[in-house]
Amino acid sequence: MKGAVVFNGINALDFHAVRCNVVRIPEVVKRLRDAQRIWDDVECLEGLELANFIASDDEVFLGNIRLKSLASAIVQVGLYDRYIKAFGVPECLIGSINGDSALAVAVGLYSFEDMIRNSAAVLNRSWSEGRVAGELVLSGISLVKFAAFERVEIEGRQTYQEIKVDGRELGPLITQMIEDLGVKRFVNVGPGNLLMHRQGTELEMAEVQILESIDMDPMLNWFWPELKESPLARASTH
Repeated sequence: MKGAVVFNGINALDFHAVRCNVVRIPEVVKRLRDAQRIWDDVECLEGLELANFIASDDEVFLGNIRLKSLASAIVQVGLYDRYIKAFGVPECLIGSINGDSALAVAVGLYSFEDMIRNSAAVLNRSWSEGRVAGELVLSGISLVKFAAFERVEIEGRQTYQEIKVDGRELGPLITQMIEDLGVKRFVNVGPGNLLMHRQGTELEMAEVQILESIDMDPMLNWFWPELKESPLARASTH
């Protein structure tokens, strides 16, 4: 069955309980440590621990949109590292291609280090102001552009090739993947199916599987049960 991995969006870590659990996953911990070293190496960036920021309360985390975007991408790269260790490299990849993009790192458009150094959180340091007049600081965050890639062999080497799609909305892109490429299984690298659940009815009619990488991992069977007391966190999985 042909499958695709979908990178969740910037809102993947909107729930505090989810954030506190995801920073316990070893591959995420490693990527956070790598990111912290890069962050600390950038001139004039001091006094921020990325892991602590992710585990911070909602007012702090949600109030710093640039840092939230970068943190979400770092976590998704870590979760993708874990996924490919267990299941191998996927045939197709889907996700946001602009801004802090775990997808762009996965397909090799730029390195993990380049993602950190070129993040709006680094280049525009007004993130430290948090909120301005009670409003979220949104400047520097562009509208999401989705992209899709298919694994191909070029000159004897496996690589990812971008598929021509309309990147303005996820729904038509998913439909194109099903109809043109025969994709029948989508694995969300989230945490949570915040992007994919919106397409639920259409995908059920197409007899397509929607899975969650955390759910597929028997070593992470503690992740969601620990959140059972949190209705908001539960809602993110459906």
